[in-house]
Amino acid sequence: MDMGRGARIIVAGCAAAVTLVPNAPAFATSSDRPTASIQALTFIEALAAIPAATRAVTTTRTQYQDARARQVLALAARHAADASLGAAHGTVRETGLALALADRAAIRGQDAIDDAARTMYVSGGTAPTLAEVLLTADSSVGFTRSLLTRQYLAAVSRDSVLTKSRAEHARALAASAAAAAAIGRDEAAALAEAARSEAARTARDVAATQRAADRARGRYRDLMRVTRADRSADYGRIKRCGDWLTRLLARSGFEGENLREAWAVVMRESGGRADAVSATDDLGLFQINTETWQDEEWFDRDLLLTKRYNARVSRQLSRGGRTWYSWGLDGHGRPDARAYVKAGWSQERVESHIVIPYIHWYAQYPCRPSYEKDVTLDLPLPQAQAAGGGVLPH
Repeated sequence: MDMGRGARIIVAGCAAAVTLVPNAPAFATSSDRPTASIQALTFIEALAAIPAATRAVTTTRTQYQDARARQVLALAARHAADASLGAAHGTVRETGLALALADRAAIRGQDAIDDAARTMYVSGGTAPTLAEVLLTADSSVGFTRSLLTRQYLAAVSRDSVLTKSRAEHARALAASAAAAAAIGRDEAAALAEAARSEAARTARDVAATQRAADRARGRYRDLMRVTRADRSADYGRIKRCGDWLTRLLARSGFEGENLREAWAVVMRESGGRADAVSATDDLGLFQINTETWQDEEWFDRDLLLTKRYNARVSRQLSRGGRTWYSWGLDGHGRPDARAYVKAGWSQERVESHIVIPYIHWYAQYPCRPSYEKDVTLDLPLPQAQAAGGGVLPH
């Protein structure tokens, strides 16, 4: 099932038969576990913790991105609320200015009327009656002047009343507008305060999710460091192990830690069946993909369905187990399913069909070091294994 040739990578059908028990328990500690404790993990424990650490990185990254999106919206709402508050304050100022101008205009108008009245009717009081004009006139000219003065003062009196009424009306309107503007200002202030609170809360969320993401990435990096070392020296007696598959792979050229990785890959892919053929025409122990490799000189369908030939070809394709990318692992035998992700596999599918089954079989290696004998991993089993049978054929 090797996919090491760039655009010719074919991953459909790889490990398609391996499924897990639904709702299986988690098998790694949380990303909040102190980094220092990671150094105390054995290789297999650290390897088993990698999938959960990967999920934590993905989850916290998504949470951080969601928090950032909410923060952007909150900041936009805050700017809008601040602008609304500024507009409300501007309306109040404009209304106050209009009221002051109306008051000044009314005062100036009334002063003009009063000045005219004092000038034309020096005796003071209200406009004279017609009888008073007739009695006080001492000539026809004086009579005419007094009559005109009476008529003018009567008109001035009416204008004065009208002007006062208009001024009071303008004042009332201005007061009403000021009250409305004050209400708007208060509402805008409340909205602005709420927007500021929301912006502050989203900022705290962003900071918290950023810290969680940093912790998750730190834990993942620490696990990578723990599982980077070559442990081949731990398998010095490997060829004397009684497992037939281990002996076959050793004779094919796999050694040390790479031999253990090859064993786990075979068990995940075919359950050790040399004649296994998947729905996507993956062949033999390692499930070599037909569509990807059929044009190669070494490709022989019948031979690839034999144990020795399939193992030798897989050793060549994986460079002795140092390049497992086509099988969803990196050069240290750790999960690295980027090729499958690029081919459209979801994280859940990668984990359930590639990562966890591999770790399960890695932990079941029959020739593992003695210090792993007492290590118990909470790993879900493939359904067929749980039922007592082998891995389902492809």
